[in-house]
Amino acid sequence: VQEINAQILGPGGGGGEAVVKACGIKPVAAGAPRLRVLDATAGWGRDSWLLAHVGAEVQSCERSPVVQALLRDGLARAAMTVQTAETAARIQLHAGSAQDVLLQ
Repeated sequence: VQEINAQILGPGGGGGEAVVKACGIKPVAAGAPRLRVLDATAGWGRDSWLLAHVGAEVQSCERSPVVQALLRDGLARAAMTVQTAETAARIQLHAGSAQDVLLQ
């Protein structure tokens, strides 16, 4: 798990990633509200994972049932591991298009 996190997050812990910079995510003080982000095209979940790892609450949308199943499995496995459970808990996966989530 640590090796996978290192591969995805890189030496800076994910903070230097373009998607993290574009969202302007800064470290969250204890008790402060977290930035909420919509990942409208979750795909393999890399952007969602990076954003959640640096502290954002992420709503991830994926239309493909096969990719959804893979993401759900990955999130369930991550939730069972101490090193990744906190990050996994900040990602909520939605089946379907981002339009459906935005209309709620």
